Amino acid sequence: MGFAYMYMYSITLRFLRAGGDDEDERAFGIPSMSTITETAMKIPGASTVAGMAKTLPGASMVGDLAQKMQYQYWLKMNKTPDEVKTILGLDNFGAKILDNPNLDVWIRFAIAYNKRNNLPESKIISDLLKMMPADRVMKLPEKLPVSAKTIDNVENYVWLYMNKTPSDVYKLLGLDRLGKEILDSPGLYVWIRYKRI
Repeated sequence: MGFAYMYMYSITLRFLRAGGDDEDERAFGIPSMSTITETAMKIPGASTVAGMAKTLPGASMVGDLAQKMQYQYWLKMNKTPDEVKTILGLDNFGAKILDNPNLDVWIRFAIAYNKRNNLPESKIISDLLKMMPADRVMKLPEKLPVSAKTIDNVENYVWLYMNKTPSDVYKLLGLDRLGKEILDSPGLYVWIRYKRI
């Protein structure tokens, strides 16, 4: 037998087990994903690092993975959206809350939390309305398009929360002043959608 054959044979034998072999032969143990997640999320500023990673060219996948790991960790630790809001420093952010990148992080976590706990999607809107006035919540689709898309019909939830009637919404959209041009207004579709609720 040649050297190459003996070498391949010895490597193969290393992974074979005899019937009575109780010893587990492994080179090293690989920690589970949850262990990695727990360790990574205990690092102060992990959320900031995840957010920064998303801005680097070619590193957005790493940032997304880190963010998902953070959501999983918070869910595993039974954190509520209110607790995460405090962790992210969104409690007293004031008028500039829409410019805070952590708002997007909080919205995505709240969506995951609500799905996990079978809570309605509208719960996020009521939580947002506790954080900021309704006119700012209505600006979410402009400021945070990805998060706002996951909250279908942001406007409808806000108007329902504020107990707006279809006629109130008709006036809010300025449809009462359009006359014949009403058919060309994108607000007409929004109003019809709200009226069907």
